[in-house]
Amino acid sequence: MIRLVSKHVTLMAVCLVAAIALSETLLLPHQVDTQVEARLTEIRDDLQLLSVVEAAQDRALLAQYAEVLNLADPDHVFFSTDASMEAPASEVLKLYPSESSSALAASIKLPSLRATITADLRKHNLGYLAALFVGLLLAGLRRSPSEQPKEEVESRSIAQADVPMMVQRSDDALASCHELAQFGCWEWCAHSGMFWCSPSLAAVMRNTLAERVDQETFFQSLYPGDRTMVLKAAQAMLHEGSEGEIDFRVSTASGECRHIHLVSRVLRDDEQRVVKVVGTCQDITERKAVEARLRKLSSAIVQSGSSIMIIDILGAIEYVNPKYSEVTGFALEEVEGKQPDLLSRKWLNSERYELLWNTIMSGNNWRGELQNRNKDGSLFWSLASISPVYSEYDELTHFVIVCEDVTELKDAHARMERLALYDELTGLPNRRLFFKELAELFDPTTETSTAAVMLLDLDFFKAINDTQGHGTGDQLLVEVAERLVSCIGEGDIAARLGGDEFAILIRNAHNVNHIETVAEAILDAIAKPYYINSYDIQISTSVGLAWLPKDADTPESLLKHADLAMYQAKEKGRNQYRFFNENLHRQLQTYVQFSREMPRALDAGEFILQYQPQLDLTSSRVVSVEALLRWEHPNKGLVSPDAFISVAEETGFIVSLGRWVLEEACLTIREMAALGFDDVRVAINLSSRQFRDPQLLSMIQQTIAEFEINPANLELEITESLLMQDVEVAIETLQALQHLGVTVAIDDFGIGYSSFNYLKTLPVDVLKIDREFIKDIPDHQDDMEITAAIISMAHRLSMRVVAEGIETKAQHQFLAEQSCDVGQGFLFSQPLNFPELLSFLCRELGEE
Repeated sequence: MIRLVSKHVTLMAVCLVAAIALSETLLLPHQVDTQVEARLTEIRDDLQLLSVVEAAQDRALLAQYAEVLNLADPDHVFFSTDASMEAPASEVLKLYPSESSSALAASIKLPSLRATITADLRKHNLGYLAALFVGLLLAGLRRSPSEQPKEEVESRSIAQADVPMMVQRSDDALASCHELAQFGCWEWCAHSGMFWCSPSLAAVMRNTLAERVDQETFFQSLYPGDRTMVLKAAQAMLHEGSEGEIDFRVSTASGECRHIHLVSRVLRDDEQRVVKVVGTCQDITERKAVEARLRKLSSAIVQSGSSIMIIDILGAIEYVNPKYSEVTGFALEEVEGKQPDLLSRKWLNSERYELLWNTIMSGNNWRGELQNRNKDGSLFWSLASISPVYSEYDELTHFVIVCEDVTELKDAHARMERLALYDELTGLPNRRLFFKELAELFDPTTETSTAAVMLLDLDFFKAINDTQGHGTGDQLLVEVAERLVSCIGEGDIAARLGGDEFAILIRNAHNVNHIETVAEAILDAIAKPYYINSYDIQISTSVGLAWLPKDADTPESLLKHADLAMYQAKEKGRNQYRFFNENLHRQLQTYVQFSREMPRALDAGEFILQYQPQLDLTSSRVVSVEALLRWEHPNKGLVSPDAFISVAEETGFIVSLGRWVLEEACLTIREMAALGFDDVRVAINLSSRQFRDPQLLSMIQQTIAEFEINPANLELEITESLLMQDVEVAIETLQALQHLGVTVAIDDFGIGYSSFNYLKTLPVDVLKIDREFIKDIPDHQDDMEITAAIISMAHRLSMRVVAEGIETKAQHQFLAEQSCDVGQGFLFSQPLNFPELLSFLCRELGEE
């Protein structure tokens, strides 16, 4: 049945010719009037198919085709079984002109079948009606009614009564199929140019196509850009017999562009001449949209900057994109059907392998770093994203793996991590990593034995760094680091915390002897000479130790305790180690207390200045006074600066406190000048923190201007060690201070490590000899010789000399004999409050 339907169009034309021939020879040999005969001849000439149906087997085929005539529309074709309907032969076929010259109505009355057929030719083409007519005609020729049994006639009558319903159903079914498939049929006669199409083609082409249209009408529906291409293809079909398939576009009234797929077949006669072209058109707009999306996706995959691989659920590779081949060196042919290395047990441990495959086989995405292999065998790291692919039946069929080569990123991350956790100069762990390792020992879930922390600070490293250059200092730090590592055991950590400060973590501290042995080994190793840049250099270190968990319950407090012990080692003479103890713990408590109380004390006016006179050793006249800071604590009484200055320095409070001292000193200078002591200088100390303060110069200048004092009466004392921390910066700052007009003095000279070469470059007015060299005069000859040398050197550098700590007349006499300029100490006066100082000055003035 389907085969016959597919030949529908061709058989219609064939049946028409057969109808004409049979009507002339069998049924109506002499009874067709002139008008009918002329019309049939016209139709036959148009079709030019005179010899198509001549053989008996072809007539049998037409009879068989009549069985499928139920495709007819019952609205336009009907049957009547009324036996009384008989008419002369001249009335069998009648043609009635209608309102339209192209529309005809035809009816045929067949006495042998006792049936009448009426059809509207405007609804069906002539070939179709001819097939209908001839099919019934041939069926009726097989046997006359008188020869047929009564039962057969009655049965055929009932069957004939069902034909309209069968025709209706089949016609509707075909139309529905065409509509669902967006499908239409057409045929084009090569000789006459007549074009026929099924009703569904109009919907496909988005145009109303008439029954008989020429190619111009057909092509009007085409998209302008495709019109020439389709026309050329059509001409090739008609004239060259070309068959094939083409895609083109049609434009709708709304401006929408639809895609059409055309399939054509060529029918030829016995001489292989093209008779007609038949074919179909189908709307494939949705398919084109899908194909366009697929092309985009395909292009995205092919052109992607990421490596893309598609594997089946067994892990076999089915596709790799060009980027994958570029990165790994493997072509698709070399890896197709194989399992990728990055998903194999070879590169994944069992736990990770099971987790990965369980995740993706469950239909979930997986993302992570995987190791992969290049064709040359080298390994690299990929950041892989694995996604599942499902079939239209919602079955997991494939996985898409998108990979990014992150080898350089991981290398960079490793370098960044090393920079973040390791010291760039020495290669040792830095403060961050050391603190991390130390914090793990305080984790309550971690079982640890007794551990110890050592903090080390190199003694006088700053002087070496400044005198020998930073390159030498850096090389010294590198060699110190190597020696530290050689002194510790496996599992212990040596770290550089910054500058010349190092730390050591001993994880398994067996006992005190064990730790003392390590500490002594470190002191000995560091103290050995270094040969750097043709220089023999010697240096020592001070070490502070604290126990874990005995000395602290947090990493921060443990390091703080070790730090206190280290500073105690420095105070005891350096090049030694000290353990944290309860005394240091009390110092720490004091530190915490003072750091909290000092800001409040400054606001409450608890800080005061006391003044110790400095006398000219020749005239015994007071030439200056040193302002000494004291804290009148409400509970502790008068607190010495040795107890709180270091706390103020570390907390930064020294800046605020130093500003107050400067203002008080300027106020004292102004009040003394008002009382007639305008030639007496007031000396104050600058701490290291103050000296590095970028606001120091502006603060001093503003204060001098505010109190309207003679800047020469203000003397600033700076320790020798402070100046040696950064000589170049110190020189610039001192020159700026002298430019303001103030007097600059070096305090505690002799206990530091400055050289004469640097001393002569410093813009300094006064040099103060530390009391350590004075207290043993005249008992120690060495101290006397050093003191005499300092005085002589200072005078050659045009500096005035002040000797501190003079307590005996013998000391006074010796210093006077060495031409020391000024003396200060209990021999002359203890520190005095401001009223007491005024009384002291007045008594001295009265004596004069």
